[in-house]
Amino acid sequence: MSKRKFIKLFYFSNMISSYYFSGILNSGGCFNNYTSGILASLFELKLAQEHIAKMKHAYKERMFAACEVLEKNLPVGCKWTKPSGGYFIWISLPTNTDVGKLLQTCLQDEKIFFIPGSRFAYEPTVGNNCLCLSISFHSKEKLVDGATRFCALLKRYLGETLK
Repeated sequence: MSKRKFIKLFYFSNMISSYYFSGILNSGGCFNNYTSGILASLFELKLAQEHIAKMKHAYKERMFAACEVLEKNLPVGCKWTKPSGGYFIWISLPTNTDVGKLLQTCLQDEKIFFIPGSRFAYEPTVGNNCLCLSISFHSKEKLVDGATRFCALLKRYLGETLK
């Protein structure tokens, strides 16, 4: 399967996932025949393409804006990977940083949430200094504000923990 087709399917899945998880399109843990018919018709009649293009543009714009803030403001000693697509930005902090404590500080002080890197690891001790930011939920403006506040808090947090 080409990369382009994968991206289209990926964005399309987000278009219908809210209906699926709310139970409207769900039938015992999988799509029912009615849902499968709707989806097949959407593709046959080319009714999903406009929405897919719109969502792809919106996510690309959000990702670019969030990455621009990180590029300018992420503290020294932090590394991140600029994604070529998707919804997530992976950030590695200095080795001894406790991301669990950082998450508590972010939630308490700035109401910012991220996913600790250990949640993606095969062993609980791996990835304790890593985190994952998502760009899929909030508007570009909120993401820029949140990423700016996150970087400022991270600078303070790392300054305090390194003392």
